[in-house]
This record gives sequence, structure tokens and C-alpha cells, in this order.
Amino acid sequence: MSPLGFETKQDRPGPVQNFSVKALNPYSIQASWYPPALPNGVITHYVILVNPVDPTEKPWTVNVGANVDTLSNSLIEAVVDNLVGGQSYQLSVQAVTEAGKGDILSSTDGIRIEMPIMAPPRPSSRIEILPNTIRSTDLTIRYNTIMFSTKHGLLTKAAIIVAQVSSDGRTNENWFYDSPNKTLTWKQVQRFDIWPPYITLETPIEPLKRFAAKPISEIIGIDSTCSDQDSQVVCNGPLKPGSGYRFKLRLYTAPNLWTDTLYSDVIVT
Repeated sequence: MSPLGFETKQDRPGPVQNFSVKALNPYSIQASWYPPALPNGVITHYVILVNPVDPTEKPWTVNVGANVDTLSNSLIEAVVDNLVGGQSYQLSVQAVTEAGKGDILSSTDGIRIEMPIMAPPRPSSRIEILPNTIRSTDLTIRYNTIMFSTKHGLLTKAAIIVAQVSSDGRTNENWFYDSPNKTLTWKQVQRFDIWPPYITLETPIEPLKRFAAKPISEIIGIDSTCSDQDSQVVCNGPLKPGSGYRFKLRLYTAPNLWTDTLYSDVIVT
């Protein structure tokens, strides 16, 4: 009598082993794990569930292929992108056979991670000066929210930086060596012949993850009370008549984390 051969049906796999995650940057994590101790069949792939803690965001999954030639004790690694700096996520992973998804590693809903934040990516466009608004002490600038990126974290505020330029088009940066990591105010630059860069306006930004394109216009130089303000107060004081200026936009993810656009072209009041 010849031997009888048969094959049992596959079942759902057990949980993966030693699941862990680590942040690579504000928008990516690396997940790693070992295959289930009880595969209960041939593992076809793995499914990573990414569940934002923010209830307004929908969860999503990432499929990771399984190499049938991989040893059962081989580490599996995968990178998950499209996260947002400063946000928290719950992550879990399940092995899959033809019988379905396996169990999650523990009784909890996976591993929770809070993403780090960095200074925002530099916008590719610059502030625009509206030529027909230029007067002796004020003018209007314009920028667009399409410049806003939350890839490195939610934006908290925007600021307009003004820099007077000399006759050869240079800005006054000498002050920086006495006051590193500090941007001056309108009142603080009054002691200079050529005003170094200063913050003239600060505007809070709504904590959105995505921004539709929207033009924003600001009038620069219209506050005549700045001389009466404390020198630490950001104030939108008047420009000098007959002087050259450049402007740029600064975006913040935290008080000490910001990125500037390139300066605008030089304009003369």
C-alpha cells in the first residue's frame, strides 16, 4: 500500500513577535518585527495599521510583502510615511495567510508614538510686493497659504521680516554677532543707519494639517504708535522714505523652530 499524503488547511496566523517602531524624522517611522511563532500556514504579507490619535483623522493601512524564503527568525522592517510632526499615532501589525489576518501582538491596540517636530520646510516661493501700493512709509505685501507645509509639524504662526538695504543692495547683518539667534523689533532697529532685519508682523496660524491655496495681503508700515511701545514688542512701524527694502516670510512650528523664505526683490519707498 502506497503512503497517503494530505495537507491541512491554513489558519489565521498568530501575532508577530517583538514589534517596535522608531521615528526617522517628523513624517516617517521605521517599524520592525519578527514573523509569528505560529504562522499556521504561508505568510503572504503583513498589514500595518496606522491609527491617528486625533479623532478627526482617519486610520489607514500599509501592506508589506512577505518573502516566502525568509527564515522564521529573520527581522522584517518597513518604513511608514505621510505622518505629521508633533502628532501621535497608534500602530499595530498583523501577519496574513490565505485564511485571513492574524492576531495583534498584545491586548493593547499596538504601540503609540509621538512624532518629533522640526523647523518647517523652506517654501519655494517668495513674498510679493504690490507695486501700486508703494508709498513713502508703507506698502502692501502678499503671500499664499500654498507656501505652508506641515510636513515637519503643525504651523503655529507666520511673521514678516523687513530688512533695509544699502545702496549696493546689502542688508545689515553686523548686529547678529552681538545678538545671535535673535530677531529685532521695529523700535530696536531705530539706532542703526541701515536697519537690520526685524519682525514687523506676527500672525497666528490655525492648526490645520492641510491648507487650501489662499492669498494673504498685509500692509507694512502703518502703525504710528511704535515709538511709544516697549522695545520688545513686535510693532508694524513706518518705513523710511526713499529707502530700499527686502521682505521675507518666516514660518514657525515652535518658538525656537522656524524657517524663512528667500528675500523678495529690492523695492524703494
